[in-house]
Amino acid sequence: MKRKNVVVLATGIDSGGTERNALDFFRRATTHFSRSIFIVFGKKPKNFEDKDVLFLGECSPLDHFRNGRGLLRDLGWARHEDTVIVSFGEYAHTLMLAFSISNTVRGLIVLRCSTTLSSYLRYRFARFLLAYVTYGIADAVVVQSAGMLRDFRRTFPFLKKKKLVVVKNGFIGWQGAAAPLAENLTYRQFCICVGRLRPEKGHSRLIDLYKAAKINVKFVFIGDGPLRKELEEKVQRLGLEERIIFIGEVENPKNFFLQALGVFVPSYYEGSSNVVVEANHFSLPIGAFNDCEAMRELQASGVPVSLVDPVSQHSFAKMLENWNTSQQQNQQASINVPENPETTLADEYKRLFFT
Repeated sequence: MKRKNVVVLATGIDSGGTERNALDFFRRATTHFSRSIFIVFGKKPKNFEDKDVLFLGECSPLDHFRNGRGLLRDLGWARHEDTVIVSFGEYAHTLMLAFSISNTVRGLIVLRCSTTLSSYLRYRFARFLLAYVTYGIADAVVVQSAGMLRDFRRTFPFLKKKKLVVVKNGFIGWQGAAAPLAENLTYRQFCICVGRLRPEKGHSRLIDLYKAAKINVKFVFIGDGPLRKELEEKVQRLGLEERIIFIGEVENPKNFFLQALGVFVPSYYEGSSNVVVEANHFSLPIGAFNDCEAMRELQASGVPVSLVDPVSQHSFAKMLENWNTSQQQNQQASINVPENPETTLADEYKRLFFT
């Protein structure tokens, strides 16, 4: 029987890769289900209009859980056998809500999961237990690579093999018109960091290394988050406000990718970074810190990622110097970016959930 309803759970809609994939998935889902709703555990961005996306605001995980469950109960979906729950992310409130109603619906899908025990213990053991139970009752758990699949099986050995599905990230494009480049940015004279301004994304340590390395290449932070004010104040204290630029949320950053020298991912940890896929799509060099396990795995799998020590000024400056030399050698080459991005990711989601 074809499922009639779909409930998509996510923690926000911004420049983060998980959120963009969640929104893209939801928009495709609306054409395959009779009824669909997107519940976002966060605040509504400016100029965002979609009547089927409901924002619960910023509050405690327990309040998110209560509000989300009450909303589904009021809609009459919480006990509908033809409803499928699709949860992007594994924050406590998404897992609690998914778990609380999953035994009364036909299907529960969990996407974008951490794969190692240490990643769960970093956030308290209770979260690991919640994930352990939720994944056990889910119809499917999606991971993004063979390495993540191996680690996931090691962490959750009780899961049946058929539950684990590998869906590799694919570039799915952006919505809306491409944002214009800032006037103070010059072609191939700046690098970009794309992602939410949160502690785990590592922007603060990148600022420290940038200051110590004394390099000329500018850095552009694309994205917003709770640390923005703190990071901007730090940049001003260090006298770097002309060298490190905060752009905020950008719905379509295509122009930045077309003209950047490279992409740097300063995260302490990642799932399967969308910005790496996007950088590959635009043939941009990628850099990251060597203490990020996911980036080491990507490099080992053949993705051209330059790994540098978080405290090594020399290796950081040398990486940028190599990028600059490479770009100068290829500056005559035309930028050839496909107009129609690959749809592998969306096609796989469609195969898994829409039939």
